[in-house]
Amino acid sequence: MLGLLLGLLVSSGAVPSSPCTPIPRVETLFAVSGTRWIVAGELHGTNEMPKAFGDLVCAAARGKRGIIVALEHPVDEQRLLDDYLSSNGDAAAKDHLLSFPIWHWAMQDGRTSQAYLALLERLRLMKKQGMIRGVVAVQPSGKPLSPADYEAEMARTIRDASTSADELVVVLIGSTHARTTAFTTRDGTTYMPMAGLLPKDETITLDMSGMGGSAWNCTMPKDANGTSGIACAAHPVAPPRKAYPRGIALARDDDAAFSGYFNLGTSLTASLPAATNDQ
Repeated sequence: MLGLLLGLLVSSGAVPSSPCTPIPRVETLFAVSGTRWIVAGELHGTNEMPKAFGDLVCAAARGKRGIIVALEHPVDEQRLLDDYLSSNGDAAAKDHLLSFPIWHWAMQDGRTSQAYLALLERLRLMKKQGMIRGVVAVQPSGKPLSPADYEAEMARTIRDASTSADELVVVLIGSTHARTTAFTTRDGTTYMPMAGLLPKDETITLDMSGMGGSAWNCTMPKDANGTSGIACAAHPVAPPRKAYPRGIALARDDDAAFSGYFNLGTSLTASLPAATNDQ
């Protein structure tokens, strides 16, 4: 039995500590010819979505193309990401990675969660095995940008992550950035999200969804004086109107905001920050 289990893990491209859970109908993504970017839009701050994204990367790595993973972390963090991917993943390596400011911001919006750190460890193992070629940080850093310029800069970084059609870039990003139709903010500002700025015929976007539960994210409530603060905590996530089992479902409408859906088929649970919030 042990030999059979090890055989299954090796054939799936996984390691015993990080098995790849199959995704029903994931092959439909790779059957679309000419695809260079697969963008998964998540709700930040859950345990389940980073794990499911890791499964998506696993599935992509079974093909014959080189895999680049793109994550919504500051581009200034790239050197620390590279250092961690090349490390042995020990406590010193994790401390080095967590030394970057984003892990200590007051606005802990879920991209610095324990689950996100676990995803980075999983990607480190995948790179060590030759399953992926690397991880690219894509969040713009530096001077403030308008929403439109922010999305355009992020799209440029993701386009530049691959220089060859033999490579597939698999992206994890907030769901709004993964839309391919215009988005309007509460103050009336309209702009095109990042995924809508990628070559349409070469891009597949997925809206990740669970069955309700909770997620760690931030709100900005106002006090009695009308001053906004930052409140980061586990918040409830409403269940969908209809429950779908785990798997990929491509959209039938070419004008839809997403090319399809990555249904997790499970409830969501909040993932707490990986580092002490001391800024």
